[in-house]
Amino acid sequence: MRTGSSNPSGRFAPVRRSRILAPAGVAAALLLGACGDDDRSADVATTTTEAAPRPSGLEEVRRTFSAEVDALDMVLTEEGGVIDLETYLPAPEDGTHLSIYLAPRSGIDDQAYLDGILETARALAPGIFERWSAIETFDVCQLPPADDGEGAALTRLDMDRSSVESLDWAALDLPTFLAAARERPDDGIRLYVTRSLREAPAYQEATAAPT
Repeated sequence: MRTGSSNPSGRFAPVRRSRILAPAGVAAALLLGACGDDDRSADVATTTTEAAPRPSGLEEVRRTFSAEVDALDMVLTEEGGVIDLETYLPAPEDGTHLSIYLAPRSGIDDQAYLDGILETARALAPGIFERWSAIETFDVCQLPPADDGEGAALTRLDMDRSSVESLDWAALDLPTFLAAARERPDDGIRLYVTRSLREAPAYQEATAAPT
């Protein structure tokens, strides 16, 4: 079931009502949105082989990236999972899109959320596609602190396999990554940021910096 804003390309995940990013006009290709649907996530077995084409469930994703998520001082929530972008339903057996929600363990400022756009992508994106051959696209949302409960996602990044493999992750900095998102919205990278965060001085500085 599709909810929230329209998705004409059919490539990215649906909007979950409790995580909707506030609508607003967005310069260039930075649009508003939220992470993939998660309310209907299926319970599946967590046993798998290293060569499995997709994660068997969020617990496998959590185990796989436990060190990276801990290093970010974040938690991978119970929302999200493998979905089918044609039906927007959980698809643990044949889905090709992985939706991930991350929440900081405690309150962080605007700069930390902005830095997290690149840091979470660098920590997760290459490994997702290296490990799971059937996953072709993913999204990662940054949520309010884990102890806040419900709340709108502040950022969401959507990427596909080819865009992840085309980037030199070790050399990327935040201004360059934001520029790539602006320049390639129809070529595998889409970034969604709340109005309040886009209006923050830290964001304005990052987008104005030379790349």
